[in-house]
Amino acid sequence: TYLVYYLGLDRSDGDGRPGIGRALAVSSSLSAGFMSAFVVVGTITRLFTDWINQNAKYVSLVIGLALVVLGVAMLFGYRLPITTPKLDVGGRAADRTAMSMFVFGVAYAIASIGCTIGPFSATVLGTIGTEGFATGLLAIALYGIAMSLLVSALTVSLVIARGGLLRVLRSGMKH
Repeated sequence: TYLVYYLGLDRSDGDGRPGIGRALAVSSSLSAGFMSAFVVVGTITRLFTDWINQNAKYVSLVIGLALVVLGVAMLFGYRLPITTPKLDVGGRAADRTAMSMFVFGVAYAIASIGCTIGPFSATVLGTIGTEGFATGLLAIALYGIAMSLLVSALTVSLVIARGGLLRVLRSGMKH
C-alpha cells in the first residue's frame, strides 16, 4: 500500500526523473512514525505484560467491536479527525506532507503489530525479560531500524526502477 501511495506522491524533477531525495524524505517520515509506534507499543506491552496476558481476550473483543462500529460509521460518511494519506492524491498538497507520512507510518506499524503481535512479543519484547532491559530496548530499536531500512530500500528501488521504466517507454515511443 505504501509503495502504491508513494507512486502517486512522487513528483518528478524537471526532466521527468523521480527524485531519490524525495524518496528518502518520504521513507524517513514513514519510518519515524513506524518507530514511534513500535516504541510506544513496546513500552506499554512491557509495562503491562502480566495484565495483557490475563486480559487479552477481553481487550481483543473490545477493540474488535470498536473497529466494527468505526467501520460502519465510516460507511455512512464519518471521517477520522486525523490527517492520513488519501488514495486520491490528485492535486491535494495537504496530503503530501511529512506529517501525513508520519501518521501513515504510525498506522502502518499498528496494522503490522496487529498481524504479528505473537511473534513480535515473544521474540523482540521477550528479550527484555530474558536478556535485560537494555538489550530489550536495543532489540526494539533494531527491529524498527530494520523495518525502516526495508521501507527506504523499497522506496529508492521503486524510484530507480520507475526511472528506468520511463526511459524504456519513452525510447519505444520514438518509433
